[in-house]
Amino acid sequence: MVNEAPLPYQPPPAPPLPVRPPSGALAWGLGLLGLVFLPFVNLLVSGIVMVAVGLSQSRAGGLARVNGRRAANWGLTVLVILVPCMALWITALTIRAQGFFPWGISVIVWIALGIVNLVAAIIGMVQANGGREVRFPAIPFFR
Repeated sequence: MVNEAPLPYQPPPAPPLPVRPPSGALAWGLGLLGLVFLPFVNLLVSGIVMVAVGLSQSRAGGLARVNGRRAANWGLTVLVILVPCMALWITALTIRAQGFFPWGISVIVWIALGIVNLVAAIIGMVQANGGREVRFPAIPFFR
């Protein structure tokens, strides 16, 4: 007989962790991350990221679909507001405008939109992480 060593103690396997279904918070969080980029590019990046990731989140179904669609709607709303603002800024730059009105309106809208986008991304991320539908007004491009 061969003297066999006793097997070392092995604890029972741990039960699997519950997996939360996707909530769509990724689109809102990445929209918030998009605000980190350089000034005047941040809103453009944030809007594009929210549309792209929001639409991809909507394929998951359920709450992720609703919150992803709402993030995409918000991102597209930001882009729709941003385009005339950029056009006004480029026009003022092209004609070498002086004074408050050509530049001031564009800058004020850009700053206000940046603040509202920051608030929207934080609210959307908190609500989606909490398992709730995001309730933030936006133009309903995607239904």
